Amino acid sequence: MFERSSHLLDALSTSRAFATLLVYYEPFNVRKLWEDFLEPMSKDFKRIHGDSMDTQILGTLKSINFFFESVGKCIKDYDLPSEPTNPTESMYQRSREIDDEMVVEIPKEDNSASLTLNPEQKTAYETILDRVISGGSNVFFINDPRGIEKTYLYRALLDEVRRRGMIALATAMSSVAASIMPEGQTTHSCFKILILANEITLCNMSKQSRTVKLISRTKIIIWDEAPMAKRFAVETLDRSLKDIMNYQESFRGKVIVFGGDFRKVLPIVPKGTRAKTVSASLVRSYL
Repeated sequence: MFERSSHLLDALSTSRAFATLLVYYEPFNVRKLWEDFLEPMSKDFKRIHGDSMDTQILGTLKSINFFFESVGKCIKDYDLPSEPTNPTESMYQRSREIDDEMVVEIPKEDNSASLTLNPEQKTAYETILDRVISGGSNVFFINDPRGIEKTYLYRALLDEVRRRGMIALATAMSSVAASIMPEGQTTHSCFKILILANEITLCNMSKQSRTVKLISRTKIIIWDEAPMAKRFAVETLDRSLKDIMNYQESFRGKVIVFGGDFRKVLPIVPKGTRAKTVSASLVRSYL
């Protein structure tokens, strides 16, 4: 049964299924199972890190160990290989959130998305991607009244950035818009932004948290439906990034792509006048 399902699952899900099998079914020949299913469990690490077998084994062991720890088990209790002595990267120093983002399953339909962009999309795509690859920081706003074209642009960017082994965070103000992007999340959930953000608030996360480690490694952040956000929410993320990265330049080292249409939706200000609503919106931000 596990052999059949392993062909249908991504690498991360296969690793978790393997760990579940070991914990709850206690198979007799664990090492043989490991050898049989190492390839499907490690394929994402091979895609990202190349042919280094030590790195593939280490990444797979770490994925399995995450599950063991969640159920109070220890990887040393099972007949699995020991950690490679000279891995190309000390993956055990990375958080689970980072690993999950680095092995995101890229939808097949997005693999050729960049080839079918229209001229305006292509210009935006190349400009943004150039900033991501060069390691620079920049803030972009994609204005698209229809919404369809920017979503397609987002997916093309996410595909290319993730295939290069870099971390991209896809967020939106609503769960509906977030679900359209691969591994999309709501912005407030992803960055722990307080609902009642103001001019001095920071995101609700400590410098030692796994979320901060993930954000520190992130190269590009997509924030869809940005016109729905109050400017204090965006500025809260900016202040938090400055604090995390120890820089005073806004979004330094990260590319931020906002998207949406100010003609359709503005932030909700209870009993607010038109002037108060505009004042609360992103167009009035210092960014």
